[in-house]
Amino acid sequence: MARPTLLSLVLVSVVLGSMHAAAQRGREQQKLTQRFDANKSGVLERKERDAARAWLKENPNPSGRRRRGPRGGRSGSTEPRGPGPRVSPNEVKNFTGKGLYNPSILRTLFLTFDSDDWEEELAAFRSTDVEVPATLLVDGKSYKKIGVRFRGNTSYRNVAAGQKRSFNLSIDLVNNKQRLGGYKTLNLLNCHSDPSFLREALHALIGRKFAPMPRTNLVHVVINGRSWGIYANVQQGNKDYQRDAFGTGKGARWRVPPDFSGRSGLSYLGENPLEYERRYKAKSGVDDEALLRLADLCYTLTQTSMEERREQLPAMLDIDGALWFLAIDNALLDGDGYLARASDYVLYMDPTGVFHLITYDNNELLRGGARGGPGRGGPGRGGPPPGSGDPGGRRRPPPGGNQRGGRRGGPGGRLSPEQSPLAGADRDDRPLLQKLLEVPEWRARYLAHLHSMTTQALNWQKLGPALERLHEMIADVTRADTRKLYGQEAFATSVAEIRKTVEKRVASIMKHPEIAGVWPSISSVRVTAVPGDQTKKLRVTAQPSDGVAIASAWLHWQLKRPGPFVAVLMQRQGKVFMADIPAQKVGERIRYYVEVRAAGDNGRLAFWPAGASSRPKRYRFRK
Repeated sequence: MARPTLLSLVLVSVVLGSMHAAAQRGREQQKLTQRFDANKSGVLERKERDAARAWLKENPNPSGRRRRGPRGGRSGSTEPRGPGPRVSPNEVKNFTGKGLYNPSILRTLFLTFDSDDWEEELAAFRSTDVEVPATLLVDGKSYKKIGVRFRGNTSYRNVAAGQKRSFNLSIDLVNNKQRLGGYKTLNLLNCHSDPSFLREALHALIGRKFAPMPRTNLVHVVINGRSWGIYANVQQGNKDYQRDAFGTGKGARWRVPPDFSGRSGLSYLGENPLEYERRYKAKSGVDDEALLRLADLCYTLTQTSMEERREQLPAMLDIDGALWFLAIDNALLDGDGYLARASDYVLYMDPTGVFHLITYDNNELLRGGARGGPGRGGPGRGGPPPGSGDPGGRRRPPPGGNQRGGRRGGPGGRLSPEQSPLAGADRDDRPLLQKLLEVPEWRARYLAHLHSMTTQALNWQKLGPALERLHEMIADVTRADTRKLYGQEAFATSVAEIRKTVEKRVASIMKHPEIAGVWPSISSVRVTAVPGDQTKKLRVTAQPSDGVAIASAWLHWQLKRPGPFVAVLMQRQGKVFMADIPAQKVGERIRYYVEVRAAGDNGRLAFWPAGASSRPKRYRFRK
């Protein structure tokens, strides 16, 4: 296949301009705010919204697209629907001064709409640009005229009116400087497919130990004075998140919607930009050059030799971040993850042109026999991924497949706790996993990350108490919740169910021949400032643990963020390894981590800290 060029992308874009415009019109929200904003306030007041709703009733589908409304009735709850208990701001504890995403507290968010039919309004305006205004009260502070809309796909369509649906809150709808705890957007998720309410928070609790990912905690939502129960408060993957995770708000960002064909997992789709625009939904900063770089990344990942990939890909892709993305997805059996769907994630290109993958929608992890990637034939109709070892699969798909995902119906199947930690590595429709793991040193990193995560984060002696605390923290609210999607018994037994899955998953990973046995480790790292010519250089001393012979140790350090890490071979001095980071200006910050490599045929790696380049240590140079 030909490698994409900027000229080819621009020429094709011009030729297909009218097709692209038609496709965009089919995807865009109906623009009603400007049309009905009579007083030019930027937000539709009650009478203006009434006029807009009347117009929608007369023009239910002006775009000509088939509109999929809520199906409802599939949440699994048998409990009656009705108003929740009344809750007053005077009855709840305020947490002023504690972070918005602090996982150890249960903060209450009070939403007040100007009418009782707010739910019907949100449903009516869901496919439009209209946000329904409300007042938000948090920790005793009032935030006027925030915008509220329903969000989600299956988590909306499969939930009936009157049940718990997910919300998006725009704190800055009218006042563009208004923030809540420093953030302008909130995602309040209904924990669809999760009777425990814990899985989104659990994903962040585990994953953020090793890699940057959106912050998450649990909140209690009260609407017009009535409790609507527990929601997962998940950080929006916007510029605020980019600054938190990557040190810059600049760059291009795409959201990759669910796509069961397998073609949204960085498969090369040719030189036609429409193919990429169709599957990678632009969110910010995307132009022709960004599309070229995306197409070039896909080309390099899938169409070059292993040696070319090893040489070229690190300048295009955060390799270590991608390996953590895959390891977390595999270990936690994410039913909406890359292995299951090859979609439903966020793709970010930083200002240096390097791509990063960000997890998104993590409510379906750690479920025994979790459904993963339903095809067009319906949920769970496919077999397990190759190498999964899932005894419950009805049929095993042939290994490999083509760029379109193999058999008709998509690459679906069920994710099993017993599946191999290398499941999916032989699949053409999972190119990120397949092509990265073909490179021996990247495969070694992936296995090291899986080992670290399994032993450090999935150890139930550590994980269990944290999960029990979260469960206990929300128990009283869930007990009184009339809107929840599942019965209270399912909530009460949810931690025990998660434990069963975790223990099966740990056993499966740890018995795999490429992970079983003894691993190297680093018992301590010491950092000291050594006098240099103008300021102090930094000396890093690492001591591996006894028991595994070490062939070499490496110090990786980074000055500019985003930017590459410099790898320095550490010198052996007895039982320790030493290396220096050159002197920097006073106030300069560097990030660093240490890697050791086992001797002989073992080839196993260990990192300190375990997150490697995705969660390095920091140091600031002082006088």
